Amino acid sequence: MMLPYEKVRLMLLSICRMPKGKVGLFDLPVSAGTSQFLDSDRFSEIEVGDEVAANADFGVRVAGDSMEPLYLDGQIIWIHKQDTLEEGKIGIFFLDGEAYVKKYHQTDSGIQLISLNSKYSPINVSSKSTLKTFGKVVG
Repeated sequence: MMLPYEKVRLMLLSICRMPKGKVGLFDLPVSAGTSQFLDSDRFSEIEVGDEVAANADFGVRVAGDSMEPLYLDGQIIWIHKQDTLEEGKIGIFFLDGEAYVKKYHQTDSGIQLISLNSKYSPINVSSKSTLKTFGKVVG
């Protein structure tokens, strides 16, 4: 049986192989709040121009306000697919079956996914959690 992360990973790989000038935009949003599950083959192939970073592999809509003021509810963000993220960078994460857009923070005591909106507490990633990085937000 395929794990949820493996299914999403295969979908992202297929989207990343689209012709230049076209990018996949997922129909389901990623959470900038509590969480959303990014397990869908529902995406649209859209034409993009110079307004989208050349290294963007796919796009998702933000759901929620935890990444305000930088990213707003309903805004499309563009993602460069990569398996790791540097400290302090914003990315798309799969954490225990849910997809988030958050700032990555690693300390000696562990990993946290941080919201930019101060009304949200950091999400502490436990050693029992499943955390995967989908990619880095590039626009």
